Amino acid sequence: MRELLIGFLTAVVTAVLYLTGYGYIHGFYGFYGISVNELDFGIQEILVRSFFSLWRLIAGAEPTPVEVAEKAFMIALIGLFLFFLFYKISTALKANGCGVQNPKRVAAFALAMLAILPIAISSNFVGGWVAEETLRSLPRAKVTTKDDKLGLSDVVDKEGWFLYHLETTPKTHYLVLRQVGEDFRWLLRVPNTSDTLVQHFH
Repeated sequence: MRELLIGFLTAVVTAVLYLTGYGYIHGFYGFYGISVNELDFGIQEILVRSFFSLWRLIAGAEPTPVEVAEKAFMIALIGLFLFFLFYKISTALKANGCGVQNPKRVAAFALAMLAILPIAISSNFVGGWVAEETLRSLPRAKVTTKDDKLGLSDVVDKEGWFLYHLETTPKTHYLVLRQVGEDFRWLLRVPNTSDTLVQHFH
């Protein structure tokens, strides 16, 4: 019975982290007009991104150690208060014969559900916020090919537009084309082939 409970909790935690990471990725790359299905991220990558989302929710944009400690302390206090509230409600229901067997377990489950839903839902918005902040800090990119001596980036630079590197997958380079200081942008998909070289620099 204990092994079954541990397996169930592990599956639930993994599912929540996956949903949180997927929401974060969907919001981040959706800001640039890229579908998550194009990127073909693995489960490990999605789970890692979930921690970025959780950290951003707790710490904020530019956290200091004191601010992080304060927020963590407040979250712990609120969680403790809600646990005892749910525990008291469960105990009262058990006393009235409402079928509650273990008030502590019911309180822990209710608290977990209350925390999971907002985190999983807000992860998409967190990804969008981070993407918007990242837009102006993307590294400049230069694209060259064997058949094109001038290069794509040299052409656009002459018009006051610059290429910025966003993401590279086994099939595609995702580049952002925009003017310095402007938020208006174009998304360029450049095939990732053996004769295409994408250099990016800060």
